[in-house]
Amino acid sequence: MKTLQVCKSCFDQGKLNDGQTTNHTTEFIEFRKHAKRSAYAISRRNFHLNKECERLIRGFKESIGNSGINFKLHEMKSLITTPDWMKSSLWLRENMAASCHICKQRFSLFTTKDFCRLCGASVCKLCSTKDLLLYLNDEDKDNEHCQPQLAIIKIIGCPNKEPEVCLYLKVCLPCKDKMIQKQVEALEEEDSVLVGSNFMENLNKIDLKLRKEEEQVKSELPKYTAIVESLEDKTRKSEYQNNMKILAKAQTDLADVLAHHVTTVQQLKKLKPVTDTQSSVLKKYILAKCDFYMNSMSTFRSLKHKLSEVVSPESLQLIQLSIEKDAIISTQVYVRQLIYETLHICQKYKQEETIPKMLIKVEESIESDLNTYFTAVQEDVNKHMELLKVIVQERITKNKLIKVSNSRFKSYGTRYIHNLMYSKVENVLNQILNQLQLVSVLRSLSASKKALEDALTSLQNGPPEVDETDYVIVGK
Repeated sequence: MKTLQVCKSCFDQGKLNDGQTTNHTTEFIEFRKHAKRSAYAISRRNFHLNKECERLIRGFKESIGNSGINFKLHEMKSLITTPDWMKSSLWLRENMAASCHICKQRFSLFTTKDFCRLCGASVCKLCSTKDLLLYLNDEDKDNEHCQPQLAIIKIIGCPNKEPEVCLYLKVCLPCKDKMIQKQVEALEEEDSVLVGSNFMENLNKIDLKLRKEEEQVKSELPKYTAIVESLEDKTRKSEYQNNMKILAKAQTDLADVLAHHVTTVQQLKKLKPVTDTQSSVLKKYILAKCDFYMNSMSTFRSLKHKLSEVVSPESLQLIQLSIEKDAIISTQVYVRQLIYETLHICQKYKQEETIPKMLIKVEESIESDLNTYFTAVQEDVNKHMELLKVIVQERITKNKLIKVSNSRFKSYGTRYIHNLMYSKVENVLNQILNQLQLVSVLRSLSASKKALEDALTSLQNGPPEVDETDYVIVGK
């Protein structure tokens, strides 16, 4: 404090209260905070994720490359200071930040400051994670032209195991979300290219399957023809006249292989040709297979019509009843097995139980039709249900309908499980429905056929969207 000299009259008047003093410190602090927030918002709008990724990849390649020695030296240097190639254009400005840009918590002795290696934002520990992996593929690390890659760990598209040459970088939560989206989109694009490149390979696999089924049709059709013609020939006594079970079995076997054939032909429509040549080949191939099926079906219907002319209505009704009963029992076995398998997969891989619930409704309709047939033939339903449990248990042990590939699950995560269930269930239900439609008359098994059609419609609308963050890689 400085003492000033005044005259006696002023001293006698005492302290003056005129004028006003104002403290602008608080206003200045608020203005500075607003300016910083505005600058940060502008910088975020001008932030280019791809450019920042290129900066990290380029810096990693130039400073470390594929040298193990350089990698060890880099680790030791990083303990002292942050390399320049890890700093974004906002690094110096963010270095002066007093609080986290996400949660706004002030930095202190207990709330330490860190920086996102992509956008450079100053963040606290809770608003950041060290999940950004910058690495070289183990298979290509000895190649001098090997390009480093970026990936978010524990998300589909990241390496199955930790690479030998890799760095874990700090990244803020908004940048992590953007990287996850970019990572999943890149994998989906790769999958779409893979579908095109494997078009001929997939077509060859389906062709081999169709050839086997066509051989079965060519084998079963003459057998059924011989039975019908022997019944039609009234001048000679046929060995089949007193054995309707053989006739019923022949008709069921033929209907079964035709149902398999048409189900496999439907799989051709899911192939995605890339070139015009592939599209032309696929179109002509489908037409050829459809012609074979239509010709076989025409012969089958013609033989059934002849059978109705030479066999008495009572015998024909018994044959039809036996065939439809066997078909609905087979349908129940398949659907029950699908319920158990999909339920097990949903519980093991933490999937929504949408498909098992849908299949349970289908089985309820099947049981309704089944009770009608057991009442007609006067058989015990309870014995059938006990036998059903044994058959399904044996089939699950020896012949699963849905086989999960562990290697594909590790590569593609829960998305693979999700799509596998939908495609396999759709194929099996298609085959069951085709078989029921072939062996039954129009009004028979209506509840079961309607339930199967509704289930297929639901499946063909496509599997529901899965959260991309749920595409977890097991074993990380």
